[in-house]
Amino acid sequence: MQARLLVIKGKNAGAFVEVNARSAATIGRGDDSSIAMGDPGLSRRHFTVTQENGGFILTDLKSTNGTFVNSERLSAPIPLHHGDIVAAGSSLFEFRVQEDLNEETTRIFLSHEESATQKEETSVGLDLDKSTIMALPQSEADMRQAHRALTTLYKVGNLINAEVDVQRVLKNTMDAVMAHVRADRGTLVLIDRERGTYEPVVVHTGIDDPTMEDPSAEVQPYLSRSILDQVVRQGRAIASNDAMSDERFKAGDSIILQHIRSVLCAPLTAKDKILGAIYLDSTGSVDAFQQPDLELVTAIGLQAGLAIDRAKLIEDLESLFFESIRTIVAALEAKDRYTCGHSERVTMYAVEIARCLNWSEKDLGTLNLSALLHDVGKIGIPERVLLKPGKLTAEEFEVMKQHPVIGAEIIKHLKNAQSIIGGIRHHHERWDGMGYPDGLKGEQIPLMARIIQMADSFDAMVSTRPYRKGLSQDEVLREVERCQATQFDPNIADVFLKLMRSGRIRPLMMKQPHYMEHFQVENEA
Repeated sequence: MQARLLVIKGKNAGAFVEVNARSAATIGRGDDSSIAMGDPGLSRRHFTVTQENGGFILTDLKSTNGTFVNSERLSAPIPLHHGDIVAAGSSLFEFRVQEDLNEETTRIFLSHEESATQKEETSVGLDLDKSTIMALPQSEADMRQAHRALTTLYKVGNLINAEVDVQRVLKNTMDAVMAHVRADRGTLVLIDRERGTYEPVVVHTGIDDPTMEDPSAEVQPYLSRSILDQVVRQGRAIASNDAMSDERFKAGDSIILQHIRSVLCAPLTAKDKILGAIYLDSTGSVDAFQQPDLELVTAIGLQAGLAIDRAKLIEDLESLFFESIRTIVAALEAKDRYTCGHSERVTMYAVEIARCLNWSEKDLGTLNLSALLHDVGKIGIPERVLLKPGKLTAEEFEVMKQHPVIGAEIIKHLKNAQSIIGGIRHHHERWDGMGYPDGLKGEQIPLMARIIQMADSFDAMVSTRPYRKGLSQDEVLREVERCQATQFDPNIADVFLKLMRSGRIRPLMMKQPHYMEHFQVENEA
């Protein structure tokens, strides 16, 4: 049995190391590591994976920052299983066992149960040896079909396993299914275990659907709860090849009203969990879905389930990271009731401006982090200056002007920090070159910094200080127009003015997050 530890996020993404009885894997920054990671969050020898007694064991090597498996910090060596996500420093690894992959595939395919009295239902269990996909072709047509199915699985696997964003994994899965199976409609359903419901998350309607007068309209899926229950309970794909006469649909009229003739439903499986199902129907004729379709969708369901599970875990880890950042920022701002919640507000304003500029979701995420951390350098400013109730003297202002530099110095030690440093260091530069710390002018200033500067200035204008009241909306509009092309990028200012006049940006009365309330209580005491 052989395993592979794959780097899925970080500077060394795409690198991997094999693990077997003859070769252990050691991860760290040191040159003697199996993969020498350029990650400052890792120790020189951070963790190791070894094969012992037929299984694989991960051991943290007394690292400074710890090792996490599926979001749980290790306190002792633990067994690793196929699909586990390992986090160390700012890097993520996925553990893959080759034998387990084969065993998972073996459980996908055909165990065809058919009764003489119920020919309309086909049930697919999981026996690779009997699958029409893997069986020895008996004819040229069989060979073409097997080649098509295996090619499809290869393409689909590459498509969905390359993604770490949950929504893109879900969409790519349904796009792939609808491209390779002749269905009129398809729905990807996830289980909401807290509410005990099935939630349609992707609904795909073909342009040839005769029941859709307007294909661009929002699609309302028609799903059989009993079919879904059976698939989820048994973990097996099923097809009803004559839905109009199927007893399971007779509780309602939707099948007749929607002209649904055939239904195929396959589970989304991740390890030992059923996450949901792929649900297809056809309005054309009975027997729309054949055995190879059932096997193919079942196989895609297994691949997609593992990809969705992994993407959700990565999403949870990123959410934990952002919540940690927010906690640190809120703790810093808790020292001063007048700046309480400032960074959160600036982030929301900045993201709204960037959305209006059609920034991608990836770039919005980078801006989100940079804006949250734009004032982190104030941690290095003496409290006598930072918390002074009145205006600063010229000497004190020179001290305060160092906070963007201090912030950039702090953040540069984070992995992949280059993308956010510009917004932190330069958010007090001015379009006319009269800002600080570097006196950059015009488009010399990073675009991210120009957006954060606009958002930061707006929050300062509308916030009340001990020495002045916050400005009204009309006063803000006049001030931004006055400072356009001197303090502010004229294009960014134009966008901001439109957003404010339309009501999409307005002053937020945001206080500290609930998890920071105790800091505020201590200050007020």
